[in-house]
Amino acid sequence: MNKQSSRTSLFLIELVLSIFFFIVAASICMQLFVNTYFLSQETVETNQALLWSQNLAEPFLGHMGDSSFVKNLYSDVDCASELSSNPDSSILLCFDKDWNSIKTLSECKYLVYSIFYTDETFAYQDIYIAKYHESLSSMQSATEIAELLCEDNYKIYQLTIKKYIP
Repeated sequence: MNKQSSRTSLFLIELVLSIFFFIVAASICMQLFVNTYFLSQETVETNQALLWSQNLAEPFLGHMGDSSFVKNLYSDVDCASELSSNPDSSILLCFDKDWNSIKTLSECKYLVYSIFYTDETFAYQDIYIAKYHESLSSMQSATEIAELLCEDNYKIYQLTIKKYIP
């Protein structure tokens, strides 16, 4: 009987160790899958941010820093009048969770905000791509909006363009 109980207890210990090893391996795999999902989401956000930065930068550079051309190009989806006190010098594009352009801030998940300014010889365009945050709706100046969008909690991408104007 001792041999039989010894075999049974040895088998149970082996079974418990196997189950423990399986649980540890499963938890490691689950962490990898979750981290991969979040990395994938971050990659999609970065790719879309780069795409929209390029979409705003190329017309600006191609038309010698003419901000009115860029404004007219995106006039049908520009939400700057909803948020900024100076909508003539900025563009605000709103996107839903799938990066489809929308016209209202209430359903906004991502923002693309562009500010235009000039000096004697250069035209500038600052482009900010960020996740939408409720505190943006209370801000009125372009500086306040840009400062909030530059915070690491919201910012996805930022680009400053400088175009020489002869």
